[in-house]
Amino acid sequence: MIVVFIVLAALVALGFYLLSESYNWEGLGIFLVGVCGATLLIMLIFLPINFYGWRASMEAIEATRLTIENSRTSDLSDLERATLTNQIVGINAKIARAKYWNQTIFNIYYPDEVMEIEPLR
Repeated sequence: MIVVFIVLAALVALGFYLLSESYNWEGLGIFLVGVCGATLLIMLIFLPINFYGWRASMEAIEATRLTIENSRTSDLSDLERATLTNQIVGINAKIARAKYWNQTIFNIYYPDEVMEIEPLR
């Protein structure tokens, strides 16, 4: 993903260069600065949002794990057990998605600790 950031920054720099020089390439320079600059800006904005959002989600998963352990010792009604099971399935799906995306080019957006999270049971 770092390569993508570098390429986009280079394309923005090339766009500014084309804008500063008058080789009849001003249109391409405007396009490169606009599109690549906007893409780079959006990627940089979402980097801390997603990364720290997952940090918060990891804390919520741990709290849910403790709640599940405590609820197993108490008597639950069928409705409470079904609700808890539905929540476990949703959290496990979220963990699986994060582990998948952490192994792709978008791994910079996910903390490495995601790979250490065990699915809820």
